[in-house]
Amino acid sequence: MTTITIIIILNKMYLYLFYTLFIFLAIILLLFYNFSFSKDVDKYRIKTILADDLQTGDIFLTDYQNVNNFIITSLFKENFMHPSIVLKEGNEIYVLDYIANKGIIKKPLNSWHKFNSINGCIIALNKLECSDEKREIVERNLKELYENYKPKLAGPPGFDLSWRRFWWPAKKYHTDFDISKMVCLELNVHLLIESGVIAKNRSIESYLPRDFENMKGFTTLPGFKFKEFNLINTIIF
Repeated sequence: MTTITIIIILNKMYLYLFYTLFIFLAIILLLFYNFSFSKDVDKYRIKTILADDLQTGDIFLTDYQNVNNFIITSLFKENFMHPSIVLKEGNEIYVLDYIANKGIIKKPLNSWHKFNSINGCIIALNKLECSDEKREIVERNLKELYENYKPKLAGPPGFDLSWRRFWWPAKKYHTDFDISKMVCLELNVHLLIESGVIAKNRSIESYLPRDFENMKGFTTLPGFKFKEFNLINTIIF
C-alpha cells in the first residue's frame, strides 16, 4: 500500500468522523432546544396543597430533570413523563409508584415528596372527584392490584425495540400485552382501568404523558371526574 493510498484512506476516515460528530452534535442541540423551549408548564396555576386534602385516585405527574427524561421529553415534547397514584389508607397517605429495579412500590407521601423535592422535580396533581362509596371501591381495588403485582413486577424495562408500540399503537383496547414489559405510563393506565375509574376505550400503549395533564386524554366512568389540575409548589403536612 502506497503512502498516497494511506493518506487518502486516512482523509476519508477523518471525513466520516467529522460527519458523525456533526450529526451527533446537531441531534444533541435539537434535543436541548426541545427540552428547553417546547415545555409550556407555565400555563398551569401553581398551588400549595395540604396533605390531608389528597384522596385515593388522585394522580401525581412528575418530570425528573435527568438524562433519561431529557432525551424522552425532548423526543416526545412532553411536559411530564412519570405518573403515580395516591392511595389513602385511613390516616396514612401513600403513593403507588413504578420504579426501575424496584417494581411497584407503596411509598409514604412524606418520603415520596421529600425525594422528589431534593431532586428538583416538577410536580403536578390531578384531583379525582367521586362519592365516598366509589372512592372506597377504588381504594379496595388498588390495594388488591398492588398486592397482586408487587411480587411479579421488577420494574419497567429500559428502552428497546418493543417501544415501537408507542409510535404505532393499536386503536382499540386489547388484553394482548405483557404486563412485565409495561413502562410506568402504561401500568398507571392499567391500574386506573382495573380499579374502575376510566373506560376501556383506547389501547393502553396509545396513552402519552400529555394525556395525564388535566386527564384530558381519559374517559372516566360514570360517577368519576378529574376536576382540577395544578402545579404543586409544596405539600404541607
